[in-house]
Amino acid sequence: DIDGPEEATLKRPDFEKDDSGDSFEYTATYEADSDGEYTATVETAEDAAGNDGADDESDDVTVDTTGPEIENIDITEEDGGGDTVADGDTVSVSADITDETSEVDDDTVTIDASPLGAGTVELENTDGDTYEATFGVDDPDADDVDVDLDISATDTVGNENTESGTITLDTTGPDFSNVKVTQDDGGDTVTDGDTVVQKSQT
Repeated sequence: DIDGPEEATLKRPDFEKDDSGDSFEYTATYEADSDGEYTATVETAEDAAGNDGADDESDDVTVDTTGPEIENIDITEEDGGGDTVADGDTVSVSADITDETSEVDDDTVTIDASPLGAGTVELENTDGDTYEATFGVDDPDADDVDVDLDISATDTVGNENTESGTITLDTTGPDFSNVKVTQDDGGDTVTDGDTVVQKSQT
């Protein structure tokens, strides 16, 4: 019998017999669709005369096909906590990362900060399920727009997951147009003591 997130009973036709050695070996494969811990128990093993040699022998196995869960991604400018950064600013990153079946491999938790010129940055497990990092914006390749940054994590059996967070990049100053500099009364000529008025649209 198979017990766990799913249950099943395997019968003789499900097993392959190997009698090449001194004893018989029976092998069956069960393909589970759900992650979790399973227990396989031998309930019955009868010979041709009906003698049952099974004694509830069992073994456990854990099925894990899912990468870590990455939640609560927060990417902000470190000093002010805003969601817009410029070249030279420092970015603060945090995320909650868990794995229901296996453990998170801390050495694999990274953020791809290449669009902001920082390459791949490793996040550190700072408290419970929280992972954090900081990095500097350095001659970014991305355009002035919302930039998606991928956070990746792998569990201890090799399952990976990637989720993204967003921050806005702004490296362009205000655009000035219709600049006018005149004398206080509207003229284009000034002398010592006159008042100069400057007007522009930004």
